[in-house]
Amino acid sequence: MEPPSRKRTKGPGRRIAKELVEFNKEVEAKLVAARATVPDATKEDVSEMTIETVGDDLMHLKVTFNGPMDTIWAGHAYELDVSIPGTYPIDPPKIKFVRPIFHCNVYSSGAICLDTLQSKWAGSLTIAQVTRTIMLLMQDPNKSSPANVDASSMMKTAGQWEARVKANPFI
Repeated sequence: MEPPSRKRTKGPGRRIAKELVEFNKEVEAKLVAARATVPDATKEDVSEMTIETVGDDLMHLKVTFNGPMDTIWAGHAYELDVSIPGTYPIDPPKIKFVRPIFHCNVYSSGAICLDTLQSKWAGSLTIAQVTRTIMLLMQDPNKSSPANVDASSMMKTAGQWEARVKANPFI
């Protein structure tokens, strides 16, 4: 989905429009490079995520990504709901899993316990960068800051949490 022209938007909307343009340029460049060796490559083949507006609202985004191959998260698509505050990028976006995952750093509401989205937020971060951080958190949980006590206690028994996530990664 093409973002509205940056000339018609102001404040946080302008910043998000710019982020979407830059993200799409990055994906297009990867696609051109991939097609040099695989002529029928698609955007899905070269990008680890999609970022779209919900309707025409630049302050509400949907990010979708597949679980990384060779991890317990593989084989499933994950969707994030991103709400951009009027004070963005000074304040972080509100990001949650649409369908909550069984992870020690994800609340049952889908909200994510991640310092990057709270005390360690930096206005230079983009939605794509934060999404990559969330993807890394999925693979490398912060056990010292549990949001889901059941997942956290299951992690204490070797292999138990991994088996549960492989069987069904969602709450």
